[in-house]
Amino acid sequence: MKRILALLLALCALSMLTACTDGPLIATATPVPTPTPTPEPTPEVTYLEYEFLPQDEGIGALIPDFPLILEVVVITGDESIFAVFEEYDSSTIDDYIQSLKDAGFTVIDEESDMFFAASKEGTDGLLRVNLMYEGGYGTLQVYDDREP
Repeated sequence: MKRILALLLALCALSMLTACTDGPLIATATPVPTPTPTPEPTPEVTYLEYEFLPQDEGIGALIPDFPLILEVVVITGDESIFAVFEEYDSSTIDDYIQSLKDAGFTVIDEESDMFFAASKEGTDGLLRVNLMYEGGYGTLQVYDDREP
C-alpha cells in the first residue's frame, strides 16, 4: 500500500509540474553557440613602376637580383610578386636562370626557350618562381605558399 501511495504522489507531483510548465518536462541541453569565424587578414598589395628586385625584405629578398628594370611590379604581402619587364637579350635571361638554380631553385617544373618554372629545393614546391620571356618582353612571378 505504501508503494502505491508513493507512486500516486509521484504521479501527482509530475502532473502538477507538467501543468506549471505548459507541457511535459523534457530535459534539454543548451546548444553551443556557433563560433563566428575570424576572417583572414587581406594581404597588402603594393604596385610599383620601374623598379629593380630583390627587395631588402619580404618575398623579393628570396630571389637573386633581377638584372633588368621591371616596368610594373605587383607585390601581394609576403606571398607573391608579379612583374613585367621589356628589352632583354637571351644571354641576360640565361644568366638569371643560372642564378636562380645557384640559389636553390632546382626542382624544375618546366624549362624551354621561353619559359622557366621551378621551386626551391626543400620547400615541397611551396616557394616557386616562373619566368616567361618572348618577343622582347617577359614576366617574372614568385610565389611563397609556405606557412609563416
